[in-house]
Amino acid sequence: MPTIVRASIITRTWEYIDQFSAKNRGFRQIRESQNERIGYSDSTEMNDLSLHLNALPEQSLSPKRGIQRQGWRSGALICACSIISVFLINLGITIWATSRRNSDGQLVFDVDCRNDSKINTGLHLVINLLSSVMLGASNYCMQCLSAPTRKEVDHAHARGTWLDIGVPSFRNLRYINKRRVIIWALLGISSLPLHLFFNSVVFSSVRSNGYMAYVVSPSLFDDGCRQCDFLESCHSPKDSKCPYGSPLLLSLRKKVQAIGIGTRMNTTEVTSEPSKTHENANIELLQNRDCISEYSRSIQSFRGNLLLVTDGEYMGTRLGNRTDYHVWFRTEPVGRPSPNEWVCDNRSDSDICAPMRDKLLEEADSWTVQGYKINYCLSERSISSCRIHVLYQIGWLITALNLLKATLILVTVFMVKEDPLMTMGDAVASFMKMEDPTTLNMSFISTRELKQHVPFTSGMQREWRKTKFRWKDSISKTRRIVTLFLFICAIAAVSTLLGFGIGELKTMGAPISLSALAKIGFGTADSSTFMYGKVRGTLTNVVMANSAQLILSALYFSYNGLFTFMLLGREWSQFAHERKGLRLSHAKSNAQRSTYFLQLPYRYSLPLMAMSVILHWLVSQSIFLVAVDEYQFDLRDANGNLYDVKHFDSAQAAFKGVYTTCGYSPIAIIATLFLGCFMVILGVGAGFIPYKPGMVTVGSCSAAMSAACHAEEFDGIKGSRAATMEVKWGVVGENAEGVSRCAFSAGPVTFPEERKLYM
Repeated sequence: MPTIVRASIITRTWEYIDQFSAKNRGFRQIRESQNERIGYSDSTEMNDLSLHLNALPEQSLSPKRGIQRQGWRSGALICACSIISVFLINLGITIWATSRRNSDGQLVFDVDCRNDSKINTGLHLVINLLSSVMLGASNYCMQCLSAPTRKEVDHAHARGTWLDIGVPSFRNLRYINKRRVIIWALLGISSLPLHLFFNSVVFSSVRSNGYMAYVVSPSLFDDGCRQCDFLESCHSPKDSKCPYGSPLLLSLRKKVQAIGIGTRMNTTEVTSEPSKTHENANIELLQNRDCISEYSRSIQSFRGNLLLVTDGEYMGTRLGNRTDYHVWFRTEPVGRPSPNEWVCDNRSDSDICAPMRDKLLEEADSWTVQGYKINYCLSERSISSCRIHVLYQIGWLITALNLLKATLILVTVFMVKEDPLMTMGDAVASFMKMEDPTTLNMSFISTRELKQHVPFTSGMQREWRKTKFRWKDSISKTRRIVTLFLFICAIAAVSTLLGFGIGELKTMGAPISLSALAKIGFGTADSSTFMYGKVRGTLTNVVMANSAQLILSALYFSYNGLFTFMLLGREWSQFAHERKGLRLSHAKSNAQRSTYFLQLPYRYSLPLMAMSVILHWLVSQSIFLVAVDEYQFDLRDANGNLYDVKHFDSAQAAFKGVYTTCGYSPIAIIATLFLGCFMVILGVGAGFIPYKPGMVTVGSCSAAMSAACHAEEFDGIKGSRAATMEVKWGVVGENAEGVSRCAFSAGPVTFPEERKLYM
């Protein structure tokens, strides 16, 4: 068994023995009397208290030190181990990705388009997990670094100012050790690129095929078709006598003939599978309903060139002064209007066909294109190949930032020697052990008064009143207004984006009902919701898509701060009504309690965290990076020479490049707005929850906390010992002049009387 493990077991065993021995010595924990105004009902409890104080060993009053076992350093060390693990993962993957890059300096994996979404989602779940570990560890250490030490608090009080306790604070940075400020700043700055780039180190691109669609007569497939000899005589696509797309049409004709489709075969007799001897023909028969469904997609990833077979033998279309057997439509992989608009023919004034699909499917048997009734389709199946892109350059940036964070956190653990006051319990325990003379006789001083520059003055008597404070009173009005203003601005910006998106859809003639928007889906690449414009390049679009995540993180930081303040005030106010141990960030002893993860109770922090995760996900689905691999048939070979018509293969689709832009999802934006508004209502509504009357609200103010910790002169209990016991706030006694004082005490306390003077 390792030495550290054995030592831990032995230490815990002795702790349990000490606790058991204390109980056997007859000590009973002090409980609050049924009488609200009396802390102890008789002298017996006071005698028990005295016995306990005398028996309490002096060494138990100070927390045991040890980086690996307890205190904020223990949490920071866990953060360091976590972030080092993430660094090793990032480093290994980045080295591997760099070594596997292709000649163009890219790392690309081909995947089936049917699995592309699942793979992409899985990879981003892993990325979000790793980034959450990094950012969570960084934020934890930033709060530890900004927390003041007792020495720094005393120095601030001596100068007539105060510091924040138990909350993330910019105010403290002016007064704390500058080395900690530098580490704090570096941790914060290194988080910004993570928000902008980490989520896009891996992204998927969807395949989009450009294709030709021909309306043809069944006689085209007959050996004796008119004009076929003429088409085959066109040896060059540049021949002015050759109808456009002749190479494709002839290639498709040969494939159809190879699987046995002719003019004398009825639709029901046509096989939907290629014969075993002609599997490379790759032609599939589709009934009208299936054809409409497949080709009304805004992005065509699974199918290519198409023959729409009609009844008419003579199509009546003239190309190059010759009567041909077809009319044709050329579609581009990406563009506006949508490539599939021909499917709807003249049935809609819309630029996009998808909204008409349901109606077309209902009337599939009477489907017409350019006035020709379609009997069935012959579709060329496409290679279902999408791609996963790994931007290893961003990977190296993330890895470097990861290493920087790991180094800074290790420096924090092993080189920062100060013991900061992390929580309200830490501060109260410290002020009880060693009272601060600058706040003497200021029992009822509030944060509001201190912000109005009320001087730290001794001998101030104040009248106690049973004022009903609310949660919002623990937060400064400036902080409340700024947070609310930021949320309103964000909601206004999101509403503007939604208005822009719906306006674009309306311009194209697309339906904008809630059900129609829901059909587009969350985070789905749809040509109707692409942000067509001048923004080009993968990196530019990555920054544009992820900038919302950075803004959202700042909003959540501010929002989380509101609840931290309000719940800090809630815990503070409860000490006027309930006797309990202080909640400390370091090792607890006797009645002291271990802290939550910093300050927020789990029943509040977990729902807030869940809302943050959901909101981040919704935002990622509202505006997102879109990458489309464009494929289009090409009449030239790899050397740039024009194909001979007789040897051209219609499946010769050429990769044109990757089209990158940002896409938006109206339904995801609406969901984001609903959740954002709910969070605003929740934050404002929670602010009106009342505290139990008794103590004044102090927020995170160190001076106000210190003012409530001057009891030793009255109760006679040494503060260093009282801090380890269950404590309660109230009237602790009177001085020689007959003036009472309110403070935290392990001894008996009474509830203050209305309109009575206290100091």
